[in-house]
Amino acid sequence: MNPFWEAALRPVMDAVQPHCVIEVGAAAGGLTAKLLDWAAAHDATVHAIDPCPALDVTAWRAEHRGRFVFHKARSLNVLGRVQGVDVAWIDGDHNYYTVVHELRLLERAALRADHPPPVIGLHDVDWPYGSRDLYYDPDSVPPAHRLPYERKGILPGEGELSHAGFNDHLCNAIHDHSAHNGVCAAIDDFIAKSDLRWQLHRIPGLHGLGVLVSDDRLAASPRLGPVLRSFGSARFLRRWCGDIELARVRAEIAVAVGERELTNARVHVHEFEVAHRESERVLVDRLERGRAARDALGAEIERLQHRLALAADTEAQLRRDLVAARAQLADAECERLVAPKADAASTNGSNPPRSGVGAS
Repeated sequence: MNPFWEAALRPVMDAVQPHCVIEVGAAAGGLTAKLLDWAAAHDATVHAIDPCPALDVTAWRAEHRGRFVFHKARSLNVLGRVQGVDVAWIDGDHNYYTVVHELRLLERAALRADHPPPVIGLHDVDWPYGSRDLYYDPDSVPPAHRLPYERKGILPGEGELSHAGFNDHLCNAIHDHSAHNGVCAAIDDFIAKSDLRWQLHRIPGLHGLGVLVSDDRLAASPRLGPVLRSFGSARFLRRWCGDIELARVRAEIAVAVGERELTNARVHVHEFEVAHRESERVLVDRLERGRAARDALGAEIERLQHRLALAADTEAQLRRDLVAARAQLADAECERLVAPKADAASTNGSNPPRSGVGAS
């Protein structure tokens, strides 16, 4: 919805001069920022609703204190509780059940407060979700109101889903243009069953914008009627065609930049793979050389261990020989010491003393 700001959304805001604005589907805050800038200049409050925001809610609250109210919830749990809504921009879950109940909740809240119903802008009134349900979270829609769906894409002019197509990562209704299917069916049924008189003004392109306004709101905001009627004028459509062309060019530039970045990324990946393979080759070579060195060291260690074992055996033998030599030396020393005494005793035994020598 953000691309419609200059052409449609801001002129509607200027004409209505709302005190309370609701945005359903804040996402990353592209439109939210513009709404808050407008609100700051016109003393208004913005209520943003999104169960899974892609913005820093705490930081935004601090920056826009007192002017920004964020509801981290589903729209159907919030819209009936916000009072005095003058403008509501809806770009949330694009399916019949959600949209028809969003519209009814906004209308009932206004009637309870005796307040003119808000101007209600709805994105995706054209292809593909104008006539086909989208379910961001299928479980949020009661089974009785949920159409058969698949996580496949949508192709222009094709009723069947495709594996390659628009929003192929989301849950899309299998068929289109059936009862209770899509945003436009929700709008038509809401208008048909409302007790109020409502008008729908449409702007084609960029998936389409629909602006719903009641007679009560037109009466309360007299500057609004001319703005809405201008959406069908040749002058507006010429300018809008220029805006669409500008969006197309920007999209082409974004695609070209994306393709260039993808090509650069692929080059970097290839260079990385080449460098990785070279590093792997070097590491494998180092590993093989390391293993060879390890094996050589292992063999050397085994050889040294064998020599050490031989040396240990030699040392042990030498020690044994030393012990034997010492024993022999001791025995020899003992024999050396004993031998003189034996000789002396022998000498004394062979020459006994003479008795009676000289007696005759």
